[in-house]
Amino acid sequence: NEILAPHIWLWIAARGINIGLYTCIFFSDETKFNKKDYNLRKIQNHKNLNSLFARKINVNKYQFDIFLQGDKETIFFDI
Repeated sequence: NEILAPHIWLWIAARGINIGLYTCIFFSDETKFNKKDYNLRKIQNHKNLNSLFARKINVNKYQFDIFLQGDKETIFFDI
């Protein structure tokens, strides 16, 4: 069975981007499920894996930053 951690899929479209970009938000405090997540396990060795995690900054409040390029570039999925 495929295990999926709590997540939110995003489709990003903006002026100057010819195609929509897909990424996924996972929650940093869901470590038990993140370790077993089907999609995360497929990309474990990526240097920017942390770019997929929203950081908990307060009760019921998370921060998720998207970087389109550079050293912190968010992982985008080819869907």
